[in-house]
Amino acid sequence: MIAQPTTGASVLESLRPELEKAFRDIPAFGEVGFRVFFNEGLPVRVEYSAALSKRLPPKAARS
Repeated sequence: MIAQPTTGASVLESLRPELEKAFRDIPAFGEVGFRVFFNEGLPVRVEYSAALSKRLPPKAARS
């Protein structure tokens, strides 16, 4: 039988290295997200993404 983490805290702790990679380069204005995929109650895949956003100047300043 596969040993499963017993709490959410233990699952997060096991994912810590991957989460630290995902949050290594936090954008000044944007987002970082992650999804965790489970199989038989164990995390088997981590998917993370980042997006950099830029604020556009007001329409009058763009002309």
